[in-house]
Amino acid sequence: MSRILSLISLLALFSCLGSEEKKFVFTDQVNSTKKTDLIKQNELPLLPNLKTWYTNFNFIIDSFGGLYFYQHQLNSSRCGTGLDENTPPEFIDLRPTQIVVVPKENLRRFLELNIFNHDAANRVISIGLLKDTIISEGLYRLTQLLNDNTIKTQWFLRLATQEEYIALDYKKRHVRFYPEDIHWDSSKTRFPPKIEITEYVPPKSEE
Repeated sequence: MSRILSLISLLALFSCLGSEEKKFVFTDQVNSTKKTDLIKQNELPLLPNLKTWYTNFNFIIDSFGGLYFYQHQLNSSRCGTGLDENTPPEFIDLRPTQIVVVPKENLRRFLELNIFNHDAANRVISIGLLKDTIISEGLYRLTQLLNDNTIKTQWFLRLATQEEYIALDYKKRHVRFYPEDIHWDSSKTRFPPKIEITEYVPPKSEE
């Protein structure tokens, strides 16, 4: 409940901001391996087994408040796997070319073309912040659109994952990206166990 009240307090700050430049200020004391549970809900509740960092639609807000977006197809449920919010986010093989800059001047149209045209049950949005305190006019405008009660959209805020941070950094620096050459921190990125495939040996027969 205290988390929800904190979010309401943050949203209340919007009315106190100047009319010339509205900004969204988010601050929360969370570390890079635990997702904050600040959640905005419209009419549709979040699924109980939604314990993931990534959703089908993901935004990244960089240190300067810029908006970036990528899609990620969820392939499996985490229900019954024993994973919880203290588990590092899984490696999703995110590439810099998959991340696009979101045009702030046409933000509504961007959402209509990429998110709002999908089924309501699938419109769950994850917003990753590169810093735990962000000042961003773009993020303010994004949340205002997502708060539209006529559009059934669910969203939550969290800190950006190590993979998002690195992929976005390579995109902004225009550097060729080879994920196999990166020294990943296993406490921040979880890789699935490798499955070794051995050569098939047929059963022995006396014939």
